[in-house]
Amino acid sequence: MGRLGRRLREKTAKAGSVALAVALTMSLGGTALAFADETDEDASVGLPAEIDGQTAADDPTAADDRPEADVPAETDGQDSSQPEALLASEQAGTPLEADVGTLALTTLYVSSTGDDTVGTGEASAPYASLAKAVAVASSGSTIVIMDDIVATGCARITDKDLVITSATSTPVTITRGDGFAVIRDTARRWYNPAMIELTGDTNATISNIILDDAGKYQGTLFTAQDTAGGSSGAENSMNTERVQDAIVALYAVNAGSLTLDNAQLKNYGGLSAIRATNPNARVNMTNGSTITVDLPSYASGSGRKGGVWLQGNSVTFEMQSGTSITNLYSYAIFPEGSTVNMNGELSRNHSTALASNGGNVVIGPDGVVANNSGGNTGGGVYANTGSTLVVKGKIVNNSGSGRGGGLYVQANGTPSTATLEEGGEISGNTSLSPGAGVNVDQASNFIMNGGTITGNKALIGSGSGVYLRRGAQFVMNGGSLLGNGSSASTKGKDIALQTESTSWGRMGSVTLNSDAPTTVGPDQVYYEDEKKCVYYAGSNDKLTVGDLNAAGRTAIKADVAAAGLTYLESMVVRPEYETTDLEITKPSAANATDPFYAAVVETDALGVPVGTYSYHMVDVAPSGNLSVSIPSSTSAAGHAVAIAQAPGPVITKQPEDASVLYNETATFEVAAEAPSGTVSYQWQKSTDGGVTWIDVVGANAATYTTPALIDTDNGNLYRCAVACSAVNITLHSDAASLAVSLPISVSPSSTFEQGKAPDTTVTVGSSLSVKASLNLDEVILDGAVLTEGTDYTSADGSIIINLPASYLNTLAVGTYTLEVTTKNAPYDGLSARTDLTVIPAITPPGNDITGPGEDVPQPGGGTGDPTVPPSAGGALSGKTAPLMPVTGDGAAVLPLAVAAFVSCLVVCAGALLARRARRSAK
Repeated sequence: MGRLGRRLREKTAKAGSVALAVALTMSLGGTALAFADETDEDASVGLPAEIDGQTAADDPTAADDRPEADVPAETDGQDSSQPEALLASEQAGTPLEADVGTLALTTLYVSSTGDDTVGTGEASAPYASLAKAVAVASSGSTIVIMDDIVATGCARITDKDLVITSATSTPVTITRGDGFAVIRDTARRWYNPAMIELTGDTNATISNIILDDAGKYQGTLFTAQDTAGGSSGAENSMNTERVQDAIVALYAVNAGSLTLDNAQLKNYGGLSAIRATNPNARVNMTNGSTITVDLPSYASGSGRKGGVWLQGNSVTFEMQSGTSITNLYSYAIFPEGSTVNMNGELSRNHSTALASNGGNVVIGPDGVVANNSGGNTGGGVYANTGSTLVVKGKIVNNSGSGRGGGLYVQANGTPSTATLEEGGEISGNTSLSPGAGVNVDQASNFIMNGGTITGNKALIGSGSGVYLRRGAQFVMNGGSLLGNGSSASTKGKDIALQTESTSWGRMGSVTLNSDAPTTVGPDQVYYEDEKKCVYYAGSNDKLTVGDLNAAGRTAIKADVAAAGLTYLESMVVRPEYETTDLEITKPSAANATDPFYAAVVETDALGVPVGTYSYHMVDVAPSGNLSVSIPSSTSAAGHAVAIAQAPGPVITKQPEDASVLYNETATFEVAAEAPSGTVSYQWQKSTDGGVTWIDVVGANAATYTTPALIDTDNGNLYRCAVACSAVNITLHSDAASLAVSLPISVSPSSTFEQGKAPDTTVTVGSSLSVKASLNLDEVILDGAVLTEGTDYTSADGSIIINLPASYLNTLAVGTYTLEVTTKNAPYDGLSARTDLTVIPAITPPGNDITGPGEDVPQPGGGTGDPTVPPSAGGALSGKTAPLMPVTGDGAAVLPLAVAAFVSCLVVCAGALLARRARRSAK
């Protein structure tokens, strides 16, 4: 018992010590304990999250979930090694009589060991030819080619939906044989046919098949077959002399289609691999299908049309991503008025890859035209005869032996339009002549909304990026056009403009839209004929520069010479909105002494001058180029601008803007000189913003002083016409503006302390009889119109504005612009302005009775401004006070007191526990 008692006393002593420690801790750290944030202290950190009572570490699904390798797919109990086309379930059915034209079989078989006479079309008794199978197949059937076969006759499909496929996953080949049989129809009479022909409402899919023409052709003429036989009623033996149209042909297909599904058409010997004509034929290349030539020796045939030859406005061709047309010796795609959506690849062809004759072509984001080589129409894409082309993909690394290595846009009767969109690319193309990237000709159009044109190289001449000739026009709305050209010394590497004497109904031009994210090379626009560069230095949103045609250039040369100037070069400028600043390469023919002038005249649509000339000084910029300002145009065609030289006048000082008070005068001054002759002056005034000008009578000196000015003179413009007796030209100085305003004064002061402003009087008009009751329009403070009667009052005696202190004391610290506007003649439209300044209020010395950062104690425990009522819960409020003051240096007093009180309770409780423990021990 004694040992037990000692243990109890030891535990009691420890309990008392713990209680005392707790009490002391609460006493010293009471504030922290009482007001600590109520966060979840039990939240686990860095432990795996539980998922329905199970941690992620224990979750069996969290193990490696990669797909298992080498697991064969399920085949519903069938032997996957057995070709699907040969399954027993596909062999049911009995052949009908041959003259019925269809079989009940849904799957027919063709084999090199088959027989068209005794064969039934079943796998055990296949036909020998595709021609026999398509003739007897019912619509919706599948024809399975069991092995490689040789075709000697045309398989013509009419008004049926058929699938032609291989028996195994390895494609089988159907090869054109020798002595391919001629056939007859009402349009062609006797002719050399394609291997497969589709007519009527036919939809055919060729899947996993190789169709090989083997380069063979029947006939000797590579020209389209004559289809007039039906109307003449006579046999047309000439069509047997013309080679076949295609490997697969679609004739008069009404809403029918051909789909190539992982198929290959190769070595076409006739005019094309595929020919499709109106109405409504559709051709689709999908799933890795290709058209190619792989013969070591191939008779190219100068009259061949192309890999895919499309004729008619309702014919469409879809070339999906992953398909290709390669290594052909004629056009890869040749649409004549047809629609093409190309997302495949045209590459390594030995002629222009895509030649559109009035077609509508889109090269999609996945479309690539690359590494093709062509002749005078370029290696990449040729769009002519009213074609429309949109490029969203790539035209890269093509070459042409003439113009247009990458893209050639031409009219040939009807102008064509090509557009490069964002994401498109024309790069790395080469040509012998200008236009390696893009060549635009014969009044056709090229629009660049985005994309990149770079790295293109013309071996001869300029315009490696974009080359324009014979009325061609280029509009750049966005994208990047730089880094073109093969030689650093060649001018106009990125954009070059050439004119021809032949009229194409409009002038060639380049439009740069500066509000688009455009990047243009250092030469910007190069005029090839006159070997000058034009640099766009303006700030307006749109600028078009062009070149005069032959008639326009002849006319402006004569006009400039008649004025006594020496013609150097010319151009057309069409600013869309305002005066445009340009820099132009200094002409090599310029002399070193005479000043330069710009003779400016409005033109018609062809750039032929119309109207009256104005002459402007041309400065020489620090770069050595000529700096020219072109006025805004009221003509849709713009201005013709001739750069010329003469020993004429030069304005050395321009008049400056003037601002005067009502009833005062203004003085304008100009200075001019001339190498020879006498300089004369004539001041002019415009009252309509510079649209029209009238001579000021008697104002014939370098300095002009106006008469006393009134309200109607406000906003007038003044300029001086400077002439010289040595030449027949007149220069106009810059226009100077005139501002007429009313005097204004503020009393007692325009500056006052915040919250301490006195009533203030603003007087407008001084001793003038500007009566408020008649002439006051608005009182405006920093753009906000004040309300009369609330924010101010007015009185006559000039215009007297009374701003009450009650309004001014609402203003924050700052400087405000006060404007008073007037109305009614003779003060209509005038204004007067002054500043009102509000400064921070100044506190008089001795009024500060608190220390830095201290608040004034208030009854009830409040602080701050004595005028502020005490906080809720103060001693005088009748409410329970909060546990802790919110602010002030005594903020910790109350928590310490509370903590001490709680500590006492804990000590007492500890003593009671110890006493009970001793009693229990006894």
